[in-house]
Amino acid sequence: MNKGWLTFVLSLLQSYYPTSCQTGLDNCILPSSWSGLWFESGVRGAISINTSTVLHKGKCMKQLKHPSQFIFKNSQEGNCLRCLSIHQKHANVLQYKESKCITERKNYKEICRSISVDEPLKSLFRVNASGVDCPIHGTYSFSYSRGHGLCSYPLSSLHQCSDKSRLVFSYQACVDIKGSQSQTEQAHCIADWKEGSTYYFVAQMNSSHVSTVDQESSFRCFVYKEIHTGFLLSQSAEAKCNLYTATEGYRTMSLKRLKEDGSSCHFPAWFTAHRRYHSLSYSNAYQINQAGNALTLETTGTHETTKLECLNMKSETNTTALFTVQSVQSCSVGFHCIQVVKKTENIFYIKIGRLSPNNEDACHTQLFFDNTIPTTTITTAHLHASICPLTGNYALRNKNISSNCSNQVTLSSGCHNSHKMKLTTICPKEIKDYSCHGNWEEENEDVLFSKKSFSIVSYKTESTSAKGCFIKHFNEKLDELSLSLKADCSDSSSDIMWSYTALNYGDCAPTALATSNSALQKSSTITVILLTKLIHMLAS
Repeated sequence: MNKGWLTFVLSLLQSYYPTSCQTGLDNCILPSSWSGLWFESGVRGAISINTSTVLHKGKCMKQLKHPSQFIFKNSQEGNCLRCLSIHQKHANVLQYKESKCITERKNYKEICRSISVDEPLKSLFRVNASGVDCPIHGTYSFSYSRGHGLCSYPLSSLHQCSDKSRLVFSYQACVDIKGSQSQTEQAHCIADWKEGSTYYFVAQMNSSHVSTVDQESSFRCFVYKEIHTGFLLSQSAEAKCNLYTATEGYRTMSLKRLKEDGSSCHFPAWFTAHRRYHSLSYSNAYQINQAGNALTLETTGTHETTKLECLNMKSETNTTALFTVQSVQSCSVGFHCIQVVKKTENIFYIKIGRLSPNNEDACHTQLFFDNTIPTTTITTAHLHASICPLTGNYALRNKNISSNCSNQVTLSSGCHNSHKMKLTTICPKEIKDYSCHGNWEEENEDVLFSKKSFSIVSYKTESTSAKGCFIKHFNEKLDELSLSLKADCSDSSSDIMWSYTALNYGDCAPTALATSNSALQKSSTITVILLTKLIHMLAS
């Protein structure tokens, strides 16, 4: 037998009877990046992979010249051989197709060629995978369908958390649309990749009815396609990536972009001229970021902060602005309507509406921004002194207190200093000084031909300094002057520190002041006459 004929016979035998070289473990080392614990839909328990074994497929016997094809022998299936064509789509995702487990002796290449094009694509997701930045950035409103009609009113919303690996889907229920329901789901993105012209990402879902512990229900695959206004998005029904387009799936969504990083929505320049404000009671602090498009609200005494990101400017003038914001607290989200009114360079009113599940309804005056929403007065940390809103000496009386010693109160304003007021009670003898900071006037909507003057005042308490809102109200119809000090300047504030009707009994001339001081100290007849006159005037 010549040498050529012998070589032909040996090669023929080798193709039908695999040699030790073909089956040697040293010819198959699985990539180390595959090692770890994985989940596959329909397979009970975690799947362990190391450099030689895939738990539910057996030992790797051979890696073919095609780098994605591997021959496995599974002792649990009678030592049959199976070819797996495995592709690593991401560090946290493996996908494969497989042949049937073949017991008869065949050439390895023939086993791999037996994988049908119709064979289902299976996916492995890494257990306890680290998150990756989700490919959809920003904030969106969206309509969605589960095959029973489009749920488009009210619109649902999606936003990316401060942790860029997390998305929050806030679904709204639509009347007469089967399958629509109000619920919130959080998606933790673990992988994203491109397959031809199709873009995928995988996330683990978490909600009130889906826990990440239940991996079969929590792993989901998405296909997304960017369009001019946002994205088209489809979601798988199972823990599989059996999706091929962004318009077909268990749930399909059409996302309209509301906000992205670098959004064009900014707060007015007259509001961002200062970066930090606080309420008069110091209970809330407001910090504007350098870009002028986010306001952080911090509650004093707690570590709670809420970030309000500007989404849409509804209206703006030189003194008033109305806009919608996205509220982000940790990874919870909602939308608010905010109105800011400029009173002076350093004093503003701010009104923050109730939390709305979508941006479109946030400024609805009957749902989330009605008249019951309180207005808060905010100021800069430092306020310049200004002239007080009245000048002279005034006898004060509280209508709710009978005429006695405790009802003998006087106010001296702008006499020794144009931006100082002094409130004096007779018994017990007490003097409190107030400094005025910023004045403005408003029409009184409740009473015709009536105006109110406001001034922020600062004063000392036993332990610290404080601020309040001094209000002067003159009713022309009743020819009556009212003075009050409140915790806030808004009409909605019911926290009144003191309130009096006032009668001017002299200007700031030195003789008048001397007479006033003498009358207070000696309880003179002049004071009694003035107070009696005031009582009769108020009683009438």
